[in-house]
Amino acid sequence: MGFSIVIPTWNGREHLERLFASLGEVEFSDADEIIVCDGNSSDGTQDFIRAVAESSSAKVKLVALYDNFGFGGNINAGLKEVRDDNDVVILNNDVVITNPDVFQLLWEEAYSDPKVGIVSPIQLGRDGRIQAHGAGHTPFSQMGKTWSAGELPVNQYPGLRECEVVPFVCAFIKRDCWKAVGLFDEEFFAYFEDSDYCLRATYAGWKVGSLGSVSVLHTGPGSTAYRGAAPGELYRQSHEIFKRKWGDALNRRFSRDVVWVGTVSPVTGYGVWSRHAQRAALDAGVLTHYQPGRLSPELDPPAEDVWLND
Repeated sequence: MGFSIVIPTWNGREHLERLFASLGEVEFSDADEIIVCDGNSSDGTQDFIRAVAESSSAKVKLVALYDNFGFGGNINAGLKEVRDDNDVVILNNDVVITNPDVFQLLWEEAYSDPKVGIVSPIQLGRDGRIQAHGAGHTPFSQMGKTWSAGELPVNQYPGLRECEVVPFVCAFIKRDCWKAVGLFDEEFFAYFEDSDYCLRATYAGWKVGSLGSVSVLHTGPGSTAYRGAAPGELYRQSHEIFKRKWGDALNRRFSRDVVWVGTVSPVTGYGVWSRHAQRAALDAGVLTHYQPGRLSPELDPPAEDVWLND
């Protein structure tokens, strides 16, 4: 048993060149494989992957599609090619692997608890700051929200953080989990397909988490930067689908309400702690209504729940 890395892509050759250069440091077993699912790119992606497959010591396979079926659709084409006994790693084309042990560490964490089904590493941006250490959705509007965004990584998150969802920039999915949950919902062309998949896994009895001891570099946006439709429009369309599918279920998670008075300014230690505390409350089913304390009018945001918008 090994793992199969599934990489969806469309006109992302420039990103793939960086990704495969970084994958060269990873030690793969005979059971491991890399499956690149290309949505009929016009930038030479398929020729590049064929050349990589011929020269690489790792098993690299190209799935050449006749059209671009979106993030989930392209992944589904790859999942159908995965070895039956393998775990799966979903990997964006615009990722750089900075720790060659990342997949092994994700595997170890996933198999340390039989209930864990999906594990992601911390996601860093090009500025070296955290883009995501897990994620969730804002109350009632169900907008996607990544946790710990903007923080400098200083080993402040040891262990696994269980969370509602994780971004599938890089995500390890245990074999039994993806076999149980199945394929991605192709109604989501781009955005929210990872949230949908994580929630389906959770409702099937699996835990989802982000591992704070390892990270990958996300240099994106990748394929969405090349689409004719603006990424904002793709996000809006998928957000409406997500709200229709999951809005009622997510709104029922809150068992009580509290009013939180204080500051959430990220430039103060208390403000950072306040944000973490309110997010923990959400995870525990407690809906917090933020009201600024006005201790520092120039720092305290005036709107309710604005802590979710940082």
